[in-house]
Amino acid sequence: MIRLQHIFPILVLAVLLFMTVDTMGASPMDQAKNELYTAIYHGKASVDSDSADAMKAHLNHAINCIEGPQGKNFDSSELNPCKGQGNGIIPDLKAAGAPATSALGHVQEADNIAVSSLGVSDINTLRSNINEVVKHLEEAKAALGM
Repeated sequence: MIRLQHIFPILVLAVLLFMTVDTMGASPMDQAKNELYTAIYHGKASVDSDSADAMKAHLNHAINCIEGPQGKNFDSSELNPCKGQGNGIIPDLKAAGAPATSALGHVQEADNIAVSSLGVSDINTLRSNINEVVKHLEEAKAALGM
């Protein structure tokens, strides 16, 4: 019988490999969808953090996914968890054209709130703002039929 302790490292490796698969050749819409899942994850991780610094770190990760490396607020000193998934949610939704228009509006609103929240020091206000970011990202997801 295979023991769980032997399977777990294999499962972790498989997940990591899946997450780092280059999406070159994928459509901008597919790239945006992958990045959207990642940004939502980091938005939720931000809300669940117990300090303003940890919240802002995860929020920066979400901003990096939203804007991509060419974005005005992209912070190369922070993690880009969407690296290799596309060019950023906003650029990829713009490239996807008309079918992504509604989702793009929600993502741009999420980005505006996220960027302005980096200057917030009150943890309750920050948490409330980040919940709004996640809400808009979820609305973008719904607009894409995900």
